[in-house]
Amino acid sequence: MAAYIDEAQYYLSELCGGQYQELDSSPVAVIATRFACVYAARRAVPGLDLVLTENGFGVVSNQNISPASQARVENLLRSLRQQESFLEDKIVFGLLSTEWKDSPQAVARINSLLWCPTILRRYGVTLDGRDAYAEEYRSMEPALFRAEEHVRSLIGPEIYSALVARQRTHSSDISSPYCTIRELSRRLAANIAVNTDPHKAGIIKEQLLNQLSLHADDLPEYKNSSTCRAHRMKGYENKPEDKTFFFS
Repeated sequence: MAAYIDEAQYYLSELCGGQYQELDSSPVAVIATRFACVYAARRAVPGLDLVLTENGFGVVSNQNISPASQARVENLLRSLRQQESFLEDKIVFGLLSTEWKDSPQAVARINSLLWCPTILRRYGVTLDGRDAYAEEYRSMEPALFRAEEHVRSLIGPEIYSALVARQRTHSSDISSPYCTIRELSRRLAANIAVNTDPHKAGIIKEQLLNQLSLHADDLPEYKNSSTCRAHRMKGYENKPEDKTFFFS
């Protein structure tokens, strides 16, 4: 297992950057250790002769024992894959309370509103009925990108960028207007990504625009944007007192 453990530790060092050396004294350390074990186990399984015992999986060392069925091995691999994805996200969320949040690794990782599989599961986004973990997330990236671009064009690039950045810099803030707008933006993007209910997407879109208008004074990135001016622009009303009044 040594080579796989080394690979897991290298992956963690790339993920954590300068914070990696401080993991031993961090609450994230236990999660990181579990991640390394699961990461290594998942990569070792295909090369092992597994047997299912009363106490779980073991390695075949006796020719009189039949190895575990292919279906059980696949279930084990799926479970390890899901655990690995869950633990990786948990490490990142834990690191957001440290200086890591301002690192290049954090900026690269948190670059959208639906930036990890855990958030997709929170909003009920699935791939062909399967819960979203790292593998499903990668398959859905094109659809997620299109959905986020739709939201970005709707609310404006300025407030969108602010919402993305505040996931790192204000991760514990749950009471500001930014949180309300982020929640609705995520819900809209999630709905568009899976295209399950266009009517519901329309309702969320209306709620989002209403909240932006209501809290514009508290959202300078939105208030000072061309998107806000466009949203506030009233359509022409054909009234008799108007100099350009059209009559028939």
